[in-house]
Amino acid sequence: MQEKPRITFKNIVTTLNNVQYQKSKRAKGVFQVSVKETVEVLEATYNRFALSFSRHITVSPESLFELVVTYHVEGEVDEQALTTLNQQNTTLRQFIETSKKTIVQTQNVVGHSSLLIAQITAYNERNPLVLQPFLHKGEPKKTSFTQ
Repeated sequence: MQEKPRITFKNIVTTLNNVQYQKSKRAKGVFQVSVKETVEVLEATYNRFALSFSRHITVSPESLFELVVTYHVEGEVDEQALTTLNQQNTTLRQFIETSKKTIVQTQNVVGHSSLLIAQITAYNERNPLVLQPFLHKGEPKKTSFTQ
């Protein structure tokens, strides 16, 4: 298997793109929380790329709230990086596709989303939903939440 090329990124900008919060009712008890994370490549053309990272949180059995937080990460690579990718017969899109989770983690997008989710869910003196600041592997993460 060919080793993944080491590429240095430049001009990386991370922005909060969207927050959707739907509060259904004020309830107390222990709830099951499902966290679904997605990282997708929005664009990878010539030397620029854009990624989207989303965390979608649902609570059951009663729908206490639903929350979606989305961040975008945009950046560039220089000519040297493009030459390295070309020598490895790899397109920028292929490289970004295989590196997207590492990029999102390195840019601390997951940590920022955890902090924002805790702040939103702690509103009105409620117990915050604190999620770990790293990507979960595989199926949506399920956990308990006491309110």
